[in-house]
Amino acid sequence: MTDKSSPAPFRVEPAGKGIVRVVFDLAGSPVNKIDRSVLAALDALLARFEADAPEGVVFMSARDHFCVGADVALIAALKERDAAIRGSRLGQDLFNRLESLPSPTVAAIRGTCLGGGLEWALACDRVVVADSPDTRLGLPEVRLGILPAWGGTQRLPGRIGLGPAVEMMATGRRLTASQALQRGLADQMVPADQLVEAAVEMARQLRDATGRGPRSRRRGLVGRLARLFPPVRALV
Repeated sequence: MTDKSSPAPFRVEPAGKGIVRVVFDLAGSPVNKIDRSVLAALDALLARFEADAPEGVVFMSARDHFCVGADVALIAALKERDAAIRGSRLGQDLFNRLESLPSPTVAAIRGTCLGGGLEWALACDRVVVADSPDTRLGLPEVRLGILPAWGGTQRLPGRIGLGPAVEMMATGRRLTASQALQRGLADQMVPADQLVEAAVEMARQLRDATGRGPRSRRRGLVGRLARLFPPVRALV
Protein backbone atom coordinates (compact mmCIF):
# COMPACT_ATOMS: atom_id res chain seq x y z
CA MET A 1 0.00 0.00 0.00
CA THR A 2 1.28 3.48 -0.86
CA ASP A 3 2.26 5.67 2.09
CA LYS A 4 -0.29 8.52 2.08
CA SER A 5 2.03 10.73 4.15
CA SER A 6 4.63 10.81 1.36
CA PRO A 7 5.51 14.39 0.38
CA ALA A 8 4.32 15.20 -3.14
CA PRO A 9 5.61 14.76 -5.85
CA PHE A 10 6.97 11.52 -4.42
CA ARG A 11 5.21 8.35 -3.39
CA VAL A 12 6.96 6.07 -0.93
CA GLU A 13 5.95 2.45 -1.46
CA PRO A 14 7.12 -0.67 0.40
CA ALA A 15 9.16 -3.09 -1.69
CA GLY A 16 9.53 -5.80 0.95
CA LYS A 17 11.94 -6.48 3.81
CA GLY A 18 12.40 -2.85 4.70
CA ILE A 19 13.22 -1.63 1.18
CA VAL A 20 11.15 1.26 -0.16
CA ARG A 21 10.50 2.59 -3.64
CA VAL A 22 10.38 6.35 -4.07
CA VAL A 23 8.25 7.04 -7.15
CA PHE A 24 8.76 10.42 -8.83
CA ASP A 25 5.60 11.72 -10.49
CA LEU A 26 5.30 15.50 -10.92
CA ALA A 27 1.59 16.25 -11.09
CA GLY A 28 0.47 18.92 -13.53
CA SER A 29 3.58 18.61 -15.69
CA PRO A 30 4.02 16.57 -18.87
CA VAL A 31 7.54 15.64 -17.74
CA ASN A 32 9.36 14.93 -14.51
CA LYS A 33 11.58 17.94 -13.90
CA ILE A 34 13.19 19.49 -10.86
CA ASP A 35 11.36 22.65 -9.83
CA ARG A 36 10.97 24.38 -6.49
CA SER A 37 8.27 21.98 -5.36
CA VAL A 38 10.51 18.98 -6.10
CA LEU A 39 13.46 20.52 -4.24
CA ALA A 40 11.25 21.19 -1.20
CA ALA A 41 9.77 17.69 -1.36
CA LEU A 42 13.19 16.08 -1.67
CA ASP A 43 14.37 18.05 1.36
CA ALA A 44 11.41 16.72 3.39
CA LEU A 45 11.93 13.18 2.12
CA LEU A 46 15.62 13.17 3.02
CA ALA A 47 14.84 14.52 6.48
CA ARG A 48 12.41 11.65 6.95
CA PHE A 49 14.98 9.05 5.85
CA GLU A 50 17.69 10.66 7.99
CA ALA A 51 15.43 10.37 11.03
CA ASP A 52 14.13 6.87 10.26
CA ALA A 53 16.33 5.12 7.72
CA PRO A 54 14.77 2.34 5.63
CA GLU A 55 16.75 -0.78 4.79
CA GLY A 56 17.22 0.48 1.25
CA VAL A 57 15.83 3.09 -1.15
CA VAL A 58 15.08 2.75 -4.86
CA PHE A 59 14.43 5.97 -6.76
CA MET A 60 12.26 5.44 -9.84
CA SER A 61 9.73 7.23 -12.01
CA ALA A 62 6.05 6.73 -12.70
CA ARG A 63 6.64 8.08 -16.23
CA ASP A 64 8.37 6.67 -19.28
CA HIS A 65 11.39 8.79 -18.35
CA PHE A 66 13.28 9.40 -15.10
CA CYS A 67 13.87 13.16 -15.10
CA VAL A 68 14.59 15.70 -17.84
CA GLY A 69 16.60 17.89 -15.46
CA ALA A 70 16.07 21.21 -13.74
CA ASP A 71 13.14 23.38 -14.77
CA VAL A 72 14.46 25.85 -17.34
CA ALA A 73 12.33 28.57 -15.73
CA LEU A 74 14.13 27.92 -12.44
CA ILE A 75 17.48 28.48 -14.14
CA ALA A 76 16.28 31.56 -16.07
CA ALA A 77 15.11 33.17 -12.83
CA LEU A 78 18.72 33.32 -11.57
CA LYS A 79 19.54 36.88 -12.59
CA GLU A 80 22.26 37.64 -10.05
CA ARG A 81 25.49 35.93 -9.05
CA ASP A 82 24.47 35.45 -5.42
CA ALA A 83 21.16 33.87 -6.43
CA ALA A 84 22.99 31.46 -8.73
CA ILE A 85 25.39 30.52 -5.92
CA ARG A 86 22.50 29.89 -3.54
CA GLY A 87 20.72 27.76 -6.15
CA SER A 88 23.84 25.73 -6.81
CA ARG A 89 24.50 25.16 -3.12
CA LEU A 90 20.89 24.14 -2.49
CA GLY A 91 21.10 21.32 -5.04
CA GLN A 92 24.60 20.35 -3.91
CA ASP A 93 23.50 20.15 -0.27
CA LEU A 94 20.47 18.00 -1.13
CA PHE A 95 22.47 15.54 -3.21
CA ASN A 96 25.25 15.44 -0.60
CA ARG A 97 22.61 14.47 1.96
CA LEU A 98 21.30 11.82 -0.42
CA GLU A 99 24.81 10.45 -0.88
CA SER A 100 25.29 10.39 2.91
CA LEU A 101 22.08 8.51 3.77
CA PRO A 102 22.73 5.44 5.95
CA SER A 103 20.44 3.46 3.64
CA PRO A 104 21.80 2.00 0.38
CA THR A 105 20.34 3.91 -2.55
CA VAL A 106 19.72 2.78 -6.14
CA ALA A 107 18.49 4.82 -9.12
CA ALA A 108 16.30 2.85 -11.55
CA ILE A 109 16.42 4.64 -14.90
CA ARG A 110 14.38 4.18 -18.00
CA GLY A 111 14.06 6.85 -20.66
CA THR A 112 15.54 10.31 -20.37
CA CYS A 113 17.77 11.08 -17.38
CA LEU A 114 19.47 14.41 -17.97
CA GLY A 115 21.07 17.30 -16.16
CA GLY A 116 19.93 17.53 -12.56
CA GLY A 117 18.20 14.19 -12.99
CA LEU A 118 21.53 12.50 -13.74
CA GLU A 119 23.22 14.39 -10.91
CA TRP A 120 20.51 12.93 -8.67
CA ALA A 121 21.29 9.42 -9.92
CA LEU A 122 25.03 10.01 -9.51
CA ALA A 123 24.47 10.73 -5.81
CA CYS A 124 22.98 7.24 -5.38
CA ASP A 125 25.13 4.24 -4.51
CA ARG A 126 24.23 2.35 -7.67
CA VAL A 127 22.51 2.96 -11.02
CA VAL A 128 20.43 0.39 -12.90
CA VAL A 129 19.30 1.22 -16.45
CA ALA A 130 16.65 -0.28 -18.68
CA ASP A 131 17.78 -1.88 -21.91
CA SER A 132 15.48 0.31 -23.96
CA PRO A 133 16.03 2.47 -27.08
CA ASP A 134 14.68 5.53 -25.28
CA THR A 135 17.11 5.35 -22.35
CA ARG A 136 19.49 8.31 -22.54
CA LEU A 137 21.79 9.68 -19.83
CA GLY A 138 23.66 12.95 -20.06
CA LEU A 139 24.59 16.38 -18.74
CA PRO A 140 23.55 18.65 -21.63
CA GLU A 141 23.63 21.94 -19.66
CA VAL A 142 26.42 23.29 -21.87
CA ARG A 143 23.81 23.70 -24.60
CA LEU A 144 22.16 26.29 -22.34
CA GLY A 145 25.49 27.95 -21.66
CA ILE A 146 25.96 26.60 -18.13
CA LEU A 147 27.87 23.84 -16.36
CA PRO A 148 26.42 21.08 -14.15
CA ALA A 149 26.03 22.79 -10.76
CA TRP A 150 24.67 20.08 -8.46
CA GLY A 151 27.71 17.83 -8.16
CA GLY A 152 27.94 16.41 -11.67
CA THR A 153 31.37 17.89 -12.33
CA GLN A 154 32.67 16.03 -9.27
CA ARG A 155 30.77 12.73 -9.34
CA LEU A 156 30.79 11.95 -13.06
CA PRO A 157 34.62 11.77 -13.34
CA GLY A 158 34.60 9.34 -10.41
CA ARG A 159 32.22 7.09 -12.34
CA ILE A 160 33.62 7.13 -15.85
CA GLY A 161 37.02 8.82 -15.66
CA LEU A 162 38.01 12.46 -16.10
CA GLY A 163 38.54 12.46 -19.87
CA PRO A 164 35.16 10.88 -20.81
CA ALA A 165 33.41 13.03 -18.19
CA VAL A 166 34.84 16.27 -19.59
CA GLU A 167 33.87 15.14 -23.09
CA MET A 168 30.29 14.47 -21.98
CA MET A 169 29.95 17.79 -20.17
CA ALA A 170 31.67 19.85 -22.87
CA THR A 171 29.55 18.47 -25.72
CA GLY A 172 26.27 17.61 -23.99
CA ARG A 173 26.51 14.09 -25.39
CA ARG A 174 23.92 11.59 -24.20
CA LEU A 175 24.76 7.93 -23.62
CA THR A 176 22.55 4.98 -24.44
CA ALA A 177 21.92 2.33 -21.81
CA SER A 178 24.61 0.03 -23.22
CA GLN A 179 27.11 2.90 -23.49
CA ALA A 180 26.37 3.91 -19.89
CA LEU A 181 27.00 0.34 -18.76
CA GLN A 182 30.19 0.00 -20.79
CA ARG A 183 31.62 3.28 -19.47
CA GLY A 184 30.74 2.59 -15.85
CA LEU A 185 28.03 5.21 -15.52
CA ALA A 186 25.53 2.39 -14.93
CA ASP A 187 26.19 -0.65 -12.75
CA GLN A 188 23.64 -2.96 -14.37
CA MET A 189 21.46 -3.07 -17.49
CA VAL A 190 18.29 -5.16 -17.52
CA PRO A 191 15.18 -5.56 -19.70
CA ALA A 192 12.76 -2.69 -19.14
CA ASP A 193 10.11 -4.90 -17.56
CA GLN A 194 12.64 -6.09 -14.96
CA LEU A 195 14.04 -2.66 -14.06
CA VAL A 196 12.33 -2.07 -10.72
CA GLU A 197 12.74 -5.66 -9.57
CA ALA A 198 16.47 -5.56 -10.40
CA ALA A 199 16.95 -2.23 -8.61
CA VAL A 200 15.18 -3.51 -5.49
CA GLU A 201 17.33 -6.66 -5.54
CA MET A 202 20.48 -4.55 -5.84
CA ALA A 203 19.38 -2.50 -2.82
CA ARG A 204 18.87 -5.76 -0.91
CA GLN A 205 22.34 -6.97 -1.87
CA LEU A 206 23.89 -3.70 -0.72
CA ARG A 207 21.98 -3.90 2.53
CA ASP A 208 23.12 -7.47 3.17
CA ALA A 209 26.76 -6.79 2.30
CA THR A 210 29.17 -6.25 5.17
CA GLY A 211 29.59 -2.71 3.89
CA ARG A 212 28.31 -1.14 0.71
CA GLY A 213 31.60 0.69 0.28
CA PRO A 214 32.53 3.17 -2.44
CA ARG A 215 32.17 2.41 -6.11
CA SER A 216 35.39 1.75 -7.97
CA ARG A 217 36.80 4.91 -9.53
CA ARG A 218 37.72 5.06 -13.21
CA ARG A 219 40.42 7.67 -13.46
CA GLY A 220 41.62 6.94 -16.99
CA LEU A 221 44.87 8.33 -18.41
CA VAL A 222 43.83 11.98 -18.16
CA GLY A 223 42.60 11.47 -14.61
CA ARG A 224 45.83 9.78 -13.52
CA LEU A 225 47.94 12.52 -15.10
CA ALA A 226 45.80 15.21 -13.47
CA ARG A 227 46.13 13.51 -10.11
CA LEU A 228 49.90 13.17 -10.36
CA PHE A 229 50.84 16.42 -12.11
CA PRO A 230 49.39 19.73 -10.86
CA PRO A 231 50.02 21.52 -14.23
CA VAL A 232 47.84 18.94 -16.00
CA ARG A 233 45.18 19.33 -13.31
CA ALA A 234 45.25 23.09 -13.72
CA LEU A 235 44.93 22.77 -17.50
CA VAL A 236 41.93 20.46 -17.20
